[in-house]
Amino acid sequence: MNENQNDLNLSSEEENEKKDLTREANAQKQEAAQAADETRKARESFEGGDVGVEHPHEEKDTSYMDAYVEDKKNKLSIGKILKYIFYGIVLFVFILSIYRIFVQNRDHADYLVWTEEAMQAYEENGKLTVWTQEMSSFTYAMERDENGIPIKENEYVYNYSPFSEREVIRPIEGTIKTETISFRGVYKVSGPMYIEESKQFIFTFRVNRTANESLKKLYNLDTKPSGDIYIFTLEDNKGNTYTDYDYVTFTENSYYFYRIVFNGVDYPFFKNYLDVKEEDIFEMKLNIFYKDLYNVLSPVDTMTVGNNLITPDKYDLDDALPAKKPADLKEGYDWSKEYPEESPQ
Repeated sequence: MNENQNDLNLSSEEENEKKDLTREANAQKQEAAQAADETRKARESFEGGDVGVEHPHEEKDTSYMDAYVEDKKNKLSIGKILKYIFYGIVLFVFILSIYRIFVQNRDHADYLVWTEEAMQAYEENGKLTVWTQEMSSFTYAMERDENGIPIKENEYVYNYSPFSEREVIRPIEGTIKTETISFRGVYKVSGPMYIEESKQFIFTFRVNRTANESLKKLYNLDTKPSGDIYIFTLEDNKGNTYTDYDYVTFTENSYYFYRIVFNGVDYPFFKNYLDVKEEDIFEMKLNIFYKDLYNVLSPVDTMTVGNNLITPDKYDLDDALPAKKPADLKEGYDWSKEYPEESPQ
C-alpha cells in the first residue's frame, strides 16, 4: 500500500516539474518575441519607418532634393550637347581640310593635253620629253665670292604667287569717292608643263565663284557672266608674245577650269645651274581678258605661270598614253581677227 502511494507521489512530482518547464519555455518565447518586436520598432523609428509612412515626430521636405536632381540632369544634358557640338565642329573642320587638300586644290598638273602638234611630234620622235615644275619663291645667287658666299648685289630674287592679286581703284561717277574692285584670290594658275619636241607650254587656269562678280563690276555689266568667257595671251620677259593656243574646260566643285596649251613657245630649262646669267632666265606671264569686252593693252589680270630657273621634274609619259586628242579640245581665240594693228604678235 505504501509502495503504491509512493509511486503516485513520484508521478505527481514529475508531472508538476514538466508543467514548470513548459511554463518557463513559454515565458522565454514570449520574452524573445517581445524583444524582437521592440528591435523592429526601434529600427523602423531610426530608418524613417515603412515606405510611404512619415515619421510620427518629423515632417520631411524632399523638394530640395528633387530640384537638385533635376538641375543635375539639366547640367548633364547641356554639357553633353556642348560636347557633341564641339566634336561635330572638329569633325567638320577635318573633313573640310581633307576636301580642300584632295579636291579643291587639285590643279590637274598631270593632265597632258594631246593636240595635233603633240601627237605629230610623238609619232616623229617616238617619244616626248616632258617637264613639270613646282612653282615657288626663291633667291638665286647669280655670283659668289672666292669663299662661295653669294654677293647680294647680284642675287636674283623671285617672288611667286599662284593667286591673282590685282585691285582696281576708280572714281565713282558723279562723286569724289572711289571704289575698289578686287580680284585678289579669284584666279589661280598652276601645274606648268613643257614639251620640248613640240614646244608647247601647258598649265591650269582656275576661276572661283566670286571672280565673275568682280568682272561684272569692272565692266559695268548688267548680269554676271559665266562659263567659257576668258581669252588669253602668253608673254615672256624677252618681249615675245604667244597667241596660238588650244584648251579644254571643265567645272568641278564650284570652280571653272581651263587647261591651256600654248604652241610654239621657247622655254629652255637649264641643264646646268652653274654660271647662270640673268639674261638666260625666262619668265612666263599669262594675260587674262574678258572676251566680250577687252583692251589688249589692259588685261583683267596678269599672272606668272613659269620661270625656267626653277628645277624641273621629268614627267612619266606613260601616265598620258595612249596619245589621244580630247573630244572637247577647243581652239583659242583668233587674235588676228580683232584689231590687227593692236593684236599681239
